[in-house]
Amino acid sequence: MLAERPPGDARASLLDPGFAALLAQAGAPGQARLTRQFDALFKAEQARMAGTLDRIAVPQVRFSAQRMAGNTFEVHYRTGPAAGEVPPFSVLYRTLGPWDGEIAPEALSRVDSTRAGVLPASFARGTRLFTAVERRDALLGCSARLAAQRWEVK
Repeated sequence: MLAERPPGDARASLLDPGFAALLAQAGAPGQARLTRQFDALFKAEQARMAGTLDRIAVPQVRFSAQRMAGNTFEVHYRTGPAAGEVPPFSVLYRTLGPWDGEIAPEALSRVDSTRAGVLPASFARGTRLFTAVERRDALLGCSARLAAQRWEVK
């Protein structure tokens, strides 16, 4: 029950205990050799993309809880400068229970924006939240997570 969970992506099959047997059955290289080949491929891609990665500007992301009436708070978010529009981004959020570990992507609520704003929900003092900001990046050709945090509303 307390064991480490496998990743939720392609790495999960590489770490599966039966993977070595499948490789041997298929006449493929062993896990150690395959791991070295993947490492070399990833290092080559990192070197090839270094110039592109250096050109990606990651703006400062800020979340803050501001008190409303009683013990109720609204959560404000901002990415980039305090005023004005920025490239479109998405704010992802979810309240967390005391034993929540991994968060399924489909469980996250989402707000799309181009400027600072307030989440469309209020929260009690002590609520644990996961908040994140993602933005489509043209240089990478995909969405990239700019920031993510687990925190308590105070």
